[in-house]
Amino acid sequence: MNGKPPRDLESAEFQAIDPWKSEYRTLSRRNLPHLSVPGATYFITFRAKTELSPAARDVVFAAIVGRNQKNIELEAAVVMPDHVHLIFRLIEPCH
Repeated sequence: MNGKPPRDLESAEFQAIDPWKSEYRTLSRRNLPHLSVPGATYFITFRAKTELSPAARDVVFAAIVGRNQKNIELEAAVVMPDHVHLIFRLIEPCH
């Protein structure tokens, strides 16, 4: 395998993928494990250490939207007072 999914996976609307069973997955470690599967849609939740003010939530939301079409294809983002939900796909860099 060359590490890229077949063409039909790239063009599919939505396909459920178990990242742990995908033959295309990569796993790296830094402070936390990082799992990546080309063409996958990710649902991520992260929590704030303290409750965010409305101004801080605006900054977080602007940072997320600022990455759209640069690193990610953003489907949805919700910034709550103490946590954030994201649904996105990674944009693969051209080699």
